[in-house]
Amino acid sequence: IVLLASCLAAAFGQQLESTWGLYQPPNQSNLSTPRHTLSGTVVNSATGEPIRRALVRINGVASFSAFTGADGRFEIPNVPEGQLFVNAQKPGFFDSHPSQGPNIITFGASTGDIALKLAPEATIRGRALDKTGEPIESLSIQLLSEVIMNGRKQWQVRGQTTTDDNGSYVIDNISPGTYAIHTL
Repeated sequence: IVLLASCLAAAFGQQLESTWGLYQPPNQSNLSTPRHTLSGTVVNSATGEPIRRALVRINGVASFSAFTGADGRFEIPNVPEGQLFVNAQKPGFFDSHPSQGPNIITFGASTGDIALKLAPEATIRGRALDKTGEPIESLSIQLLSEVIMNGRKQWQVRGQTTTDDNGSYVIDNISPGTYAIHTL
């Protein structure tokens, strides 16, 4: 069986020429806390290109959110100082460092621009052929990745599909990593 696979990064979204924020007014309990504008950029971790229309969320004493503009930049005014959890999301992308935990920052007057990175989802496309080059129909395909569990390396199924009548298959919504294709 010959399997041909290629990995394609997918980026989704529409253009937006300015930053649009969703502002939540402060509650009365934290009005005395100094407030500043939190700004930064959301970029594609694979290419470094800015990501437009990414949703940036802030949670702390109060919650705020804004969309990035065409240049990947965002600004959120009137954010109280303190510990903030900041994340970005966009269809077609994953958090680039989910294993490192949440993006927690200590926000204050001296906080500069922050950078948030999103990793593009990938798609693996391939075709299963027999020894004579004929397509193999209805072949079960598994996408495996190597993980360490209890100190030992193991293969874990990350996706699966079946070939069509042309021997073709597609597995999408894949996070960055190294994978093996297994047939059943």
